[in-house]
Amino acid sequence: MVKRKNTALFTEEQLKKLRNILKPAKTEIEVQISKVYNEGGNKYIFSKGKVVTTYNGHFYYNYYLRKYTFVKEEKEWKIKSIDTELYGEDYRKVEKVTFKGEPVEFLVKFNPLESD
Repeated sequence: MVKRKNTALFTEEQLKKLRNILKPAKTEIEVQISKVYNEGGNKYIFSKGKVVTTYNGHFYYNYYLRKYTFVKEEKEWKIKSIDTELYGEDYRKVEKVTFKGEPVEFLVKFNPLESD
């Protein structure tokens, strides 16, 4: 079990020690964005992500799914809500995303940590 501490309360020396411990960690992120879906006057977009952290030869995976709900207000589409599901290491949950019983089509894939 990992105990977490509030790093805002750390001294500069404690932060320096923590940075040195975490220095060899490497994180890769993959984000996918779906096409736009319509239902009942709302529009929906899904995003799913995979975060892989490598530390001392070990891989740590985290997966998430977000559903963005858009509503039209005064000729503009605005975000009404964002629903987020965190799945830890269970990739199967983000592989079988459906909308109205049909698989969601993801059109864009990118790594936000990579620069052009």
